[in-house]
Amino acid sequence: MKPRLSIRPTSRFEREPHLHERELVDGFVVYDPSEKKAHVLSESTLFVWRRCEGRTTAAEIVAEAAGAAGISVPQCAEDVHRALRELHDQGLIRAV
Repeated sequence: MKPRLSIRPTSRFEREPHLHERELVDGFVVYDPSEKKAHVLSESTLFVWRRCEGRTTAAEIVAEAAGAAGISVPQCAEDVHRALRELHDQGLIRAV
């Protein structure tokens, strides 16, 4: 089992470079050829995924997501952190 991902406001993440992504009519899929596994991302997880380019901090992702959803930053932080942990645990992103 992987240790729990530590997320600080200044943490930055990037997508694993070997992954293939595809937008479908009814969703978004990330395929990991090394694992031969497809991951279907929810809209909220996709929002986070797209911001994992190595430059945007966790705090910036939270603030942007809160603004897009029309909710407070503290309300949104837990959901964004959960999405980051899921993406990390599935091997789709890494901390930089």
